This record gives sequence, C-alpha cells and structure tokens, in this order.
Amino acid sequence: MSSSSTTIYSSGGEEIYALVLSIGTNNTTIGFAGESSPRSVFPSYVGVSQAMSDASSASSRFVGAQKLSFRRDNVALESPLTDGIITNFDHAHSIVEHAVEDRLGLKSSEHPVLMSEVSFNTMEAREKTISMLFERFDTPAVYMAKSAVLSAFAAGKQTALVLDSGAGITCVSPVYDGYVLNQGVVYNTYAGNYVTDQLLKQIQVRGSVLRPTYTYRKHKLAEGEFKLDHFTFPKTHPSYERWSLRNLLEDVKSSLFKAHEEPWRPTTHTPIVEYELPDENKLSVGAERFSVPEEFFTPSALEDKDNKTNKVQESSELDTTKTKLKSKCFHVLAHSAIMRSPADVRKELFSTSILTGGNTLIQGIAKRFENELTTLAPQNIRVKAPIASANANLERRCSEWVGGSILGSLGSFQNMWISRAQYEEHGDSIVLRLG
Repeated sequence: MSSSSTTIYSSGGEEIYALVLSIGTNNTTIGFAGESSPRSVFPSYVGVSQAMSDASSASSRFVGAQKLSFRRDNVALESPLTDGIITNFDHAHSIVEHAVEDRLGLKSSEHPVLMSEVSFNTMEAREKTISMLFERFDTPAVYMAKSAVLSAFAAGKQTALVLDSGAGITCVSPVYDGYVLNQGVVYNTYAGNYVTDQLLKQIQVRGSVLRPTYTYRKHKLAEGEFKLDHFTFPKTHPSYERWSLRNLLEDVKSSLFKAHEEPWRPTTHTPIVEYELPDENKLSVGAERFSVPEEFFTPSALEDKDNKTNKVQESSELDTTKTKLKSKCFHVLAHSAIMRSPADVRKELFSTSILTGGNTLIQGIAKRFENELTTLAPQNIRVKAPIASANANLERRCSEWVGGSILGSLGSFQNMWISRAQYEEHGDSIVLRLG
C-alpha cells in the first residue's frame, strides 16, 4: 500500500478518497483506504456532563483525546457500544463527526465510508448505522464489513479462524472464502477491561496506591529533582476515574504480563518486578504478572465442576442458538467456533488461526493458545501456530482497519459500495445486500 491516499471511488465521473472507520470499545480508528496505517486513533468514549439540564446537547459532550484528557466535574464517560454493538447512536454520531471533521478536517458528504462491524452485529444496529451515515452525515456511499473478515485480509487469508480480544469483548469467528460462518461465531466479555480491572483489584487489595495523572502536578526543583503537588477532586465521576486508572495500567500489562506455555500455578518463588509509575512511585508486581493472563486459559470454577477434563461440553458450548458464552478461555471459544462450523472446513480452521486485539500482544499468548487448542483438537488434525504479522503491534491492534484499507483499495471492490441513490430507493433494508 502506498503512503499517500489512493483514489478509489468514482461519483459522477469524479474520483474521491474513501475512508476506513472502526469504532472499538476503547479506541476509534480512521484513515484512508489504500494507506498502510490509520491517520488517527482516539478514545471511543463520550464525556457527558451530568450537571447540565440538557445532557443530550452537543455542547455537553466531550469527544477526543484532548478533551477527555482534561478532567471535569460531574462528567461521565459513556460508550456508544454494548458488547461491541452500537446502541447509542447520538454518541456514535459524535465520534464519527470528530473522526471525519475534527481529526481529518474533511466533509463527510464528500467521502464514502467503509466501516467495520462485529461478526454478531444485529440487523437493527446495521440499519441504524447505515441510516446515520446517509441521513446525518450525507455520506455518498457506505459499506459495512465484518471485522473478522478484515482481520483475515490483513493477514493475507480468505479462510481462517479469527480470535479478536480487545477491551470489551473476545470474539472468535470462522471465516471461509471471505465470509463469516455465522453459526460458528462465539464471544464473551472477558477481555482487556476485565483483565485490567482484575489487576487493579489485586493491587488495591495489597494496599498499593495508584494515582490518576490528574490528581497531581509535577514541579522541577533542580536537575533530576521534582516535587509533586497533590489535588483531590470529589466531583470526579467514577467512570472517569476508572478510565484513568485503566489507562495507567495499560503499559504495566504490555510490559510485564506473560502467559506460560503450560498451565501456571502460583508458587512462593514468583519473582517481584518493580514498575515505575508516572508519579515516580514504584509498583511491585509479582504473581499478578502470570495469574491475570492465566484467566484467558484456566476455566472458572463453574467450568471445572461441569468438565473435569477441560473438554468442551457439547450441550452448552456447541449450542448454536447461543452466541455469548460463559467460558473465559480462548481455546474453548475457538474449539466451539470450529465445531459449530461445517465438518469439511474444520481441518483448515484448526490449522489457520489469527490472533488480533490488544490482549493477544501479551507475551506467550500465541504459543499457549496453540498448546491448549491442540489438547481439544481431534488426534488426526494438526494445530498450527497462529499467524503472526511482521508488524505485530500495529496489525494486532488495528488489524480490522488494515484489512479495511486493503479491501477498500481493491479495484474489484468498487462495485460493492451502497450508494446514496440505492439507499434512497430501498431504505434501511439495503443492508440485506451486505449479507
């Protein structure tokens, strides 16, 4: 892909740039189709004033990294998503508006939008999303693509088992020949925010103090010598404090967490590692480095009770009427997704897996996933190591955006756009064309 924008959409004989947009639980990503990396990544939260009489007005909403970094009294952070699906379209509107107009400085009426969606998105949410883009943004053309398909494209695959574990959900989708096999899609809410909250809970139980960056100001007294001025803000909304603490622990997770190749058990010899926080206090991290990532592979007490051998129970995990599963385990979700898929594609899914999302960047995750899935696979099927990209950090965090950029720049894709004229003729039902 080129480093400059690619003209890929023709409207009335005029070629214009297409945008690729992904709204995730933690971050929204936007950029131009045909480019190798997004132009902007910012928080997918909307700050809403609880003190103003009209909390739905635009003046009471705060969107974007700069505005959210400034703490305000009685401002709650709210997400447009519930379990990965857009449910608050006023908030979604604010985020799309900020992405296109503020971050890119563009007019939404002049650029088609390729937008990612979760594999289990509802028809209602798809229709409302299409309607929002056409009616409120006057977008010339729209396409919605399953995030799992886009992640597969980013890895150069049309058939693969895609495990995406981000901040809000972990979803496993079997992709075959460029399409999601809907009966195989499974997900849970044991994801990045859950892991971070578990870590925070263990740190607080131990008596360690974490200070959000807005509660102090650092003054330089001399070379290498600083003084901290501390502040208290009793009117800070709990959701803002939680968001700030989660952000503080993100680097701790990426720097110190490790998943063992085999099931990990706590010992008295777990080494303590010190991590320097922004306020220069030292955070001592011991067993948490291993126990928290272990949550992604060790069954809960409920699973142990029902399943002594750690094998998947067909009565629950293979019930195709249930998309949201109770299991925390990556490999259990993956096995469930494969076994719900047609028998003739299972071998290829076992041998072609893609890990994406911030949680999959934890050291050792890929190897542990391979080992655990091997224990569940039939003896005559070989489980291969998950596909790893050359630029793992970018492509695992933004794989659906990268895949969207690839898809949106293909000449063969250009007849897939839903145009404004088609929307005006067919209405919301035009989303049925997306499959």
